[in-house]
Amino acid sequence: MRIGAKNKQERSNKILVVAVGVLLLAAIATAGFFAKQYFDLRNNAGAGGSSQESAQAITDKVRKLIILPNETPAIAEIKDKTKLTQQAFFANAENGDQLLIYAKSRKAYIYREKDNILVNVDSVDIGDNKAATDATKK
Repeated sequence: MRIGAKNKQERSNKILVVAVGVLLLAAIATAGFFAKQYFDLRNNAGAGGSSQESAQAITDKVRKLIILPNETPAIAEIKDKTKLTQQAFFANAENGDQLLIYAKSRKAYIYREKDNILVNVDSVDIGDNKAATDATKK
């Protein structure tokens, strides 16, 4: 074997070792990322309880401020109020506020937990009431 061919083979081997090393590091980093996500979700679920328990806690707090319909609401947190600025109902809403929607009663409430206040209450037109009720049960 000639010296030039031997150097070429060594260089190819070095490139292969470096490429395998980079791929191995990427795989370890990816596994670490997903493991962290998994444990964070698991810890948050254990600390905060189930979503049904937190929904019940929110409903109980709002019930101390106003008489609520006798049904289970769909609850959502307002994450980006800038996307809701076109709708007057959300004019005074802030990120972190809770939106409670009672489909059968056609009522919506915005609740600010940090101040323990109702920001807004209004009736809502949700179209087909049966379809909306079915959607909130899923």
